[in-house]
Amino acid sequence: MTCKDIAGVITDAAYQYEPLHNLGFFDREENVQKSTCDLSPLLRQEVSTTENSTIPLERLRGVRSSRFADKRFSKIYIPLARALAYMTLFYKEKYNIDIFLSTPESIHQLVKHATENRLPAFGTIIFWDQEKEHTSPLLFKKRANSISWEAVLMDSVGNQFPCSNGCLRLLHNNLLANGVILFINRKLRQADDLSCHTDSLIILRNALLDIGRRKKMFDFDHAIQGRLPHQWNYTSQIRDIDEPNMTIVRDTYSTKKRDCPKKKREFDSIYKQKTTIEETFSAHAPQHLLSFTSTRETERNLYLLYKGAHMLSKIGENPTRYSYDALNGRCIGFELAGEPFSFFTKRFPF
Repeated sequence: MTCKDIAGVITDAAYQYEPLHNLGFFDREENVQKSTCDLSPLLRQEVSTTENSTIPLERLRGVRSSRFADKRFSKIYIPLARALAYMTLFYKEKYNIDIFLSTPESIHQLVKHATENRLPAFGTIIFWDQEKEHTSPLLFKKRANSISWEAVLMDSVGNQFPCSNGCLRLLHNNLLANGVILFINRKLRQADDLSCHTDSLIILRNALLDIGRRKKMFDFDHAIQGRLPHQWNYTSQIRDIDEPNMTIVRDTYSTKKRDCPKKKREFDSIYKQKTTIEETFSAHAPQHLLSFTSTRETERNLYLLYKGAHMLSKIGENPTRYSYDALNGRCIGFELAGEPFSFFTKRFPF
């Protein structure tokens, strides 16, 4: 697979987007990242506001908006709850792993469900508010030589966690009330502002596959010593992982790739691509708006961008593969919005 092939998958997904959007599977957003920045090193001069006054550059802060110059990467396909529930069923069939969708308020139902079904480990995509908003992957596992649970919250933005402290406190208290020990990963790994849904699904898939192939039981406090295991987060990291010969865990479970699984260096050669980024810098100064655009060459990991589009195409092949009830069976504590598929397929046939 080359960069051209990745762009091809994204382009093909565009043709399937509208009917799947109407069915409540996906949203699509502009792939623009915004951040605050200090404009003074960029302008390198004082900015005149009137004939007799200037703003010292050290006071001038503005907004930086970054986007791909290649328009093929200008949109991100966001899997909503229905699409994520679909993929958790697909992964259950393919890998025999369990991933659910839930909320901070429903942890007791989730733990009860896992205990009753004797699951040794499972993942949960936590929806903090509405289904279009931020999600976090929460991984559960039985402690070694114990019947108690432990969990690790692996939010993609690390210490920049956007949810209120009240939401996190609610989650922690609900876990504590159910005897679950919580660990929190603080490392930033998300490379864009819109792929948290895709990231939540993929990192849980990788983590559960990795746990499944380990020969010895382990506890999170020993396995996560300041960072997540490399096998879990190699797909979405914004910093390099110095393990070029590490075998990609997903390939070892693939019927097509298990005989010759990729190494980390091969994964990077496919998904980490040199590209041009357009950056617009703007700031409001007294009496006028400052704005200018520049370009720079960089290298970006395109895996999550690609994976969101690939999921869309996969679901588009057979959107009614799983019943409405089966999809809701992966949602703990809430039901999917919208009506059953029988209604939608009459209006939006594929």
